[in-house]
Amino acid sequence: MKKFVAGVVALTIAFGGMALPAESGFSAVSANAEEMSEANVDVQAADDVKIAGDSFVYGDFHYQILDDGNVEITKYSGTDEKVVIPSAINGKKVTSTGEWAFDECRSLTSITIPDSVKSIGEFTFSSCTGLTSVTIGNGVTSIGGAAFNGCTGLTSVTIPNSVKSIGMNAFTSCSSLKSVTIGNSVATIEEGAFGYCTSLTNVTIPDSTVRIDSGAFLGCSSLTNITVGSKNKNYSSENGILFNKDKTELCAYPAGDSRKEYKIPDSVTSIGNDAFSYCTNLVNITISDSVKSIGEYAFCHCENLTSIKIPDGVTSIENFTFSYCTNLTSVIIPDSVNSIAVGAFSECTSLTSVKMPSSLSEIGGAAFSKCSSLKNITIPDGVSLINSSAFEYCTSLTEISIPNTVTCIASESFRNCENLKKVTIPSSVVVIDYYAFVNCPSIKDVYYKGTKKDWNKITINAYNDELINATIHYSNDELTVDKVKTTKFTCTDKAVKINWEKVNGAAGYRVYAYNAKTKKWSKAATVSASTLSFKQTGLKSGTTYKYKVKAYAKQSGKTYWGEASDTMTTTTKPAQPAIKSTSASTSAIRLNWNAVSGANGYRVVRYDANAKKWVSVGTIKTTSFKETKLKGKTSYKYKVKAYRKVGGATYWSEYSAVKSVKTK
Repeated sequence: MKKFVAGVVALTIAFGGMALPAESGFSAVSANAEEMSEANVDVQAADDVKIAGDSFVYGDFHYQILDDGNVEITKYSGTDEKVVIPSAINGKKVTSTGEWAFDECRSLTSITIPDSVKSIGEFTFSSCTGLTSVTIGNGVTSIGGAAFNGCTGLTSVTIPNSVKSIGMNAFTSCSSLKSVTIGNSVATIEEGAFGYCTSLTNVTIPDSTVRIDSGAFLGCSSLTNITVGSKNKNYSSENGILFNKDKTELCAYPAGDSRKEYKIPDSVTSIGNDAFSYCTNLVNITISDSVKSIGEYAFCHCENLTSIKIPDGVTSIENFTFSYCTNLTSVIIPDSVNSIAVGAFSECTSLTSVKMPSSLSEIGGAAFSKCSSLKNITIPDGVSLINSSAFEYCTSLTEISIPNTVTCIASESFRNCENLKKVTIPSSVVVIDYYAFVNCPSIKDVYYKGTKKDWNKITINAYNDELINATIHYSNDELTVDKVKTTKFTCTDKAVKINWEKVNGAAGYRVYAYNAKTKKWSKAATVSASTLSFKQTGLKSGTTYKYKVKAYAKQSGKTYWGEASDTMTTTTKPAQPAIKSTSASTSAIRLNWNAVSGANGYRVVRYDANAKKWVSVGTIKTTSFKETKLKGKTSYKYKVKAYRKVGGATYWSEYSAVKSVKTK
């Protein structure tokens, strides 16, 4: 609806503090909603007092006359503590409060909005820090964006049943707000509606709500429970956590929940934007394999989260998903991920290493900005875009190798990486943009995979002096082969398999095994460049083995060897025991099994039919176990596994076959 535009500034000064005519009988302090009824005001009818353009004044209220003849309050110029908005002025119904109308009225402690008002405009009561009491009339249908933003004295609010929408940031930063009653007609709760209401403990979503935007309860650090009406067709809750109706999307986890660990249900396929933001109590989150998408800011400011495994099937890590997770030390990114978006891991100051998948094609701007503990990162071949500031302020990073699919090193990509010493740049790069390596004083060597002539063709923009002044090694210099970085190992009772990352330019790899008897390293295998694993079989169970790997490259008929990887130490599992004999009485069962070479002990488990799971019933060092206090004439199932302790770690065998025994 088109409004008559108010021009109130100049004449507000001229008419400021203007009193109402004595015969009007109106007081902004003492009038109540009943006294301000339309019938009452009709008796007070008088000419509208114009102050500027199409703006009028009535006591301390400035207003406009709308196209439909109704009134919108545009400004309150008084200093009263308790204010009742009139339901009509000079016979014209007051139907809305305009933007900023009561903004920063710091003396205001109580406001009554009459039933005639249908909409509360954006920022209407913003920063009314003294406001402690709000009465919203039963005619209001919409509460505008930031309408009560920053009303830090407000402790409770009742949103009447007439309201259908609560706007963006409507009550954000109402830090004293402890209680909210949401009317049963509210259909939409927009982004940040109750954001940073740090005293809010419980919220009940009515049956009428069809849309709750992300971040509606962002930063509510005392919020422990979100409840949803049982007849709501769009949302549900479980243990205080907000889901969509069929629990395929986790929408919001209450930031004040005291749990330190949480496993996302298997029904969930997507984690919504901001879902776990500011959940500072959580130390460990298990994301189910069913999850295929994780929203923006989903785990932002989870400051005590220490590790995260992203399940296969997730294709993108979105904007700022894990930003400010300041205790996050490790991340496992699956091969399904093809992009890491803007700021995804920014300010993860404890993150030391990240293994990026071979499927990755893009690293977003500031993706790892200010990851000050990040020492090792391998950017895989296939990445074609490393966006601006991607690794800025990674002050522990000592070397970086740009893959040969990159053509431009973007501005500020490695700005302030003050300990960066070695940079490898492929011949595919044609532009090194402004500030890409600014304030990188430790760069000594640049290894360029092209000729000197090719290097001189690269456009190197300003503020890359540290890079330009380093020693440039061209491809016709002696070949340098990178150190192999091992990734993981797996073992059975008779075999060990080790894996490592690809070394750019390698022609193959040599695996060395340590001989404990001769105390020497010997060659175990030489494999091709495409092979990134080695499996040794025929080993002894429960025995410790050590390995390391070297990469080699060939140029002009000469072989160049890289530095050996760090030593990988692992222990094979003990052999699998077998239950050889059993005996039973009316209340006891005895099991006997073969001794496993090298085992320090055994664990016996029994199947609990009531709990439908296996439970431990004994950890012993002998090869016989007796369980008592059993029920007569009852069948029980058992299995056994062996363990061996080496260097503080415990290695377990596979379980024996299940043995069923019946008491007499």
